[in-house]
Amino acid sequence: MNNGILLTRLLEVLYLISTFLCLSMVIAHQLRISHWLVRMFDFPVKQMVIIQLALSFIMYLSVFDGSLLLHIIPMITGFVCVALLSYTIWPYTILHPKDIKSTSAEHGESIKFLSANVYMENDQYTRLFKLVEKEDPDCLLLLETDANWSNAALGLDQKYPFQIKYPLANTYGLLFYSKLKIIDHEIRFLLKDDIPSIRAVLQTNEGKEIIYYGLHPEPPSPTESDTSTPRDIELLKIAKEVKAIDKPIVCAGDFNDVAWSHTSRLFRRYSGLLDPRIGRGSFSTFHTKLPFFRWPLDHFFLSAHFTLNQMAVLPSIGSDHFPILIDVNLNLFEQQEKPSPEADDIDEVKEVLSKSTDVEQ
Repeated sequence: MNNGILLTRLLEVLYLISTFLCLSMVIAHQLRISHWLVRMFDFPVKQMVIIQLALSFIMYLSVFDGSLLLHIIPMITGFVCVALLSYTIWPYTILHPKDIKSTSAEHGESIKFLSANVYMENDQYTRLFKLVEKEDPDCLLLLETDANWSNAALGLDQKYPFQIKYPLANTYGLLFYSKLKIIDHEIRFLLKDDIPSIRAVLQTNEGKEIIYYGLHPEPPSPTESDTSTPRDIELLKIAKEVKAIDKPIVCAGDFNDVAWSHTSRLFRRYSGLLDPRIGRGSFSTFHTKLPFFRWPLDHFFLSAHFTLNQMAVLPSIGSDHFPILIDVNLNLFEQQEKPSPEADDIDEVKEVLSKSTDVEQ
């Protein structure tokens, strides 16, 4: 077998593998199976689309000969899968209408929120502090913070007079700093007694109240949880709670889920919160060291009381996550249309939440 034939066969095998993975991803998106081996297909959608299109282009130009089994069927299958996957991520492009309006005029109260998963083993503390000094957020959420991070960040206490601190050595500790007055707060354990989240009532300089949620649910992975059920329950518990609140709400954190997953979209619809990524881009935050394989794990969801001035993924602080920042305007009198549940959403949320007793600790 000469080198040309060998390369042709190799390309055909790669294309068949890529098409199979693309088809598996489409099928996985339709399945409500929570095991991590299925849910991992939620993440690299953009990457799969790019790889499949690139291989299709190369196949067509170099080795396409009209073979039904090796070329035509895989190519048609691949293009159908690419179309379906592209439709999944289309809302997270500039081609889609914005979920949250951009601020059109100087009205309302401007507030900056920054969220960063610092990576517990990361000891490059000054990189974060320099970033905070530069961006000057009004509220700062730091995740994966242990006692070392808490001690290193003591200097932030002067800049942020209001704090909520719960450092842990299990990668689920959190630190919250605010220039806005915290008039009430609660550190909660929604599912497991070693995974905290926060709920805080903030008071703006104009006396308005904002309900702030800071989350970091457990991911589906072979080293954490075998299924996405704990993560999904925690997110949907918050969605059910905020659904009944008619006040400005900010929900932030590392959700360990991508924006286009079924759970994230269900969270948005059921809670009535808006996703600033929709109509603007994916704003991928993880993994800092893998430029091609990055996806949006760190989120902000906002109530309809806000318009957006800016959303940005910020420079690396030595973590495996990039920090993410939003600058919003709060206006209680010009609210936007909020999403509403689809026909089966209510039953699905009830079904997921009914599993709480099976995973609570």
